[in-house]
Amino acid sequence: MINVLDSFFAEKSPIWIASFCSIFVIIVAIIDHITGYELSFSIFYGIPVAIASWYSNKLMGIIFSILSAIIWASIDYTSGQVYNHEWILFWNMGVRLGFYMVISILLAELKIHLEFEKKLARTDALTGIMNAHAFREAVNNLLGIAVRYQQPYSIGYIDLDNFKQVNDISGHNTGDQVLKTVGTVLSKNIRTSDLAGRLGGDEFAVLLPLTDTIGTKEVFGNIKEQLLIKVKEKGWPIGFSAGIAIFINSQVNSEEAFKKADELMYRVKKSGKNDFLYQEF
Repeated sequence: MINVLDSFFAEKSPIWIASFCSIFVIIVAIIDHITGYELSFSIFYGIPVAIASWYSNKLMGIIFSILSAIIWASIDYTSGQVYNHEWILFWNMGVRLGFYMVISILLAELKIHLEFEKKLARTDALTGIMNAHAFREAVNNLLGIAVRYQQPYSIGYIDLDNFKQVNDISGHNTGDQVLKTVGTVLSKNIRTSDLAGRLGGDEFAVLLPLTDTIGTKEVFGNIKEQLLIKVKEKGWPIGFSAGIAIFINSQVNSEEAFKKADELMYRVKKSGKNDFLYQEF
């Protein structure tokens, strides 16, 4: 049921959600008015509050909390309900408002925390880019589309040369700084449509969707230039070996694409290191 609701509301705009919730409140109010004060519909007013809070934001949830409480009180007042004291109506409205507000705030905060945890689960804690699981999952999805529609793409493996030497001589804190720097350079030198991930240790990968050979060499050329600049600035005794596989009309799956890029990277390692090797498939 939750998955159905998510698929229905996830792509809707805030205006659409606000309109939907408004119509929902009106329908509940009409039914509430017709059935009279003996049947309670309080909980049904909370449904649009929950929807607005979860699928839009806290502010919209609060707005519908106030709206629902006021409409409920109006229906209750016009339905013929008699109170011993007039202030009881306002007391009940305040109680329901508090109830709806709690629902709204709790759901909005829960959504924020869940999204944060989801992001953490997909992000490499040290570098801030995608972790291996998230990167491979995203690549698998994107390459499925690329193969189906015969779109060009490139995938590159980048491995740090002599990284162990940095850890052994300068310590792991410096090693962590090196990895953070690589992650920053990658994230700043790719397009919003591209992906960068840390596969583990000192190995990184980059996916360039909808990118031919010329575009691939331009992007990875900038990455290589910026990496070498940072290394020179810091005086780190490292280099970068990268294998970049360019797929123009290839029908290989994601595992084969990773394998070809990995093989190119190891060819660089065996032939002297610190170079970027490109090959079309």
